[in-house]
Amino acid sequence: MNDLGINFELNFELESLDEDSPTPSPSNRFKELSSQEIDKIAEGKNEKATLYNTTWGVKLFKEWCTAKGKDSNFEALPHEELNCLLRVFMQRSQRKSPIAAADLKKMITALDVETPQGLLRLTWFYLEYYFCRRGREGLRLLKKDSFKFCKDDGDREFCTLAFNEATKNHPGDLRKDNETEKRMYATGNDNCPVKMLKLYLSKLNPKCEHLFQRPNSSFTKGKEQKWYNNVPVGKNTLGNMMKEISKAAN
Repeated sequence: MNDLGINFELNFELESLDEDSPTPSPSNRFKELSSQEIDKIAEGKNEKATLYNTTWGVKLFKEWCTAKGKDSNFEALPHEELNCLLRVFMQRSQRKSPIAAADLKKMITALDVETPQGLLRLTWFYLEYYFCRRGREGLRLLKKDSFKFCKDDGDREFCTLAFNEATKNHPGDLRKDNETEKRMYATGNDNCPVKMLKLYLSKLNPKCEHLFQRPNSSFTKGKEQKWYNNVPVGKNTLGNMMKEISKAAN
């Protein structure tokens, strides 16, 4: 557009706003509404918003149940079980997973669970993902008996934190995590988190009570030998575990 055109548009806009131009009277522009009419409009908007949010929330809850291996037909669940499920859902939905589904699959398949290192890393990741362990010290407090395996009313197997002497001695760490009974459900696939935890527990050194034990560096596949040493994994190693897992997946 040339300068003339620009000037014309500007002049037109200025002329249209001339003080002598007639302006609509307030009575014509704004309709008078009674208090009852205003309340009705507000209620209508609130009802639509509530309906939308409720529908969206139910859909999201169903998707979460399916993804976690839980029964998505939650309407038939007992009230106590549904309340517990909703508490876990609300807690989980407060944070967005920092790992995309494709990256998560790639990472899990890259870990060789037929080796002490790979099994340790996958077990660590699952426990972090499902139980949200807080801090390196909290991880080191976990023992081999820190978990229990149960079945819910739908006969679905899950793992949860167990109250034991370790949790009683550290109320600021383990017991706080146990308040809402976070659950890690069995998925039935090859890398099922419950299956992997059981496998990991079966390979641990019986002389060490710590859950995270140092892998046997001289381990060779196919030979009968110990998988883990009678030494707990250090805090720094646990703190850098995710970094090492990412390297292995790339």
